Amino acid sequence: MQLDFWKNSGLFWHGLTFNVIWIVCVVFQVPILAAALALAWLECSFPSKVKWQQLTTIALLGIVVDFLFTYLGFFAFSADTLSPIWLAFIWFCFARFALVFVDKFSLSFINMALLSAIAGPSSYFAAYKAGAIAIDWQRTEFLVCYILFWAGVLPLVKYLRSKS
Repeated sequence: MQLDFWKNSGLFWHGLTFNVIWIVCVVFQVPILAAALALAWLECSFPSKVKWQQLTTIALLGIVVDFLFTYLGFFAFSADTLSPIWLAFIWFCFARFALVFVDKFSLSFINMALLSAIAGPSSYFAAYKAGAIAIDWQRTEFLVCYILFWAGVLPLVKYLRSKS
């Protein structure tokens, strides 16, 4: 059952929901509550089959890249912080929000890339400051690659949406 409130509410409510889930999971470290909120969000605004495929593609790409950066030592997690499993969960939530975002905003690919290159790494910086993740900021080559990866995320979402 889709609630009209979520279906027609636009970017603000989806953005607020994603950010609340992110804060609950990353800052407060209560992933079970974040999962319950995400399931409620999904139930209230279940994506179409095409969007579900796009959501999965975006999330899996992000998960693979984050696990690669973890494997290469750019990211680190301890037993007391956000586990890579919950990072994967956040990627699915981000992908859900990103699909709504590109549907609501008609930004050029360049503007999407700039926004993405700033916003994506900024969220990881916030997680770093919250103590949820350790990031080796001294490894410039990884930092540059990560920013370039993020610069491609929203343009990729926009491209996927344009093909549906």
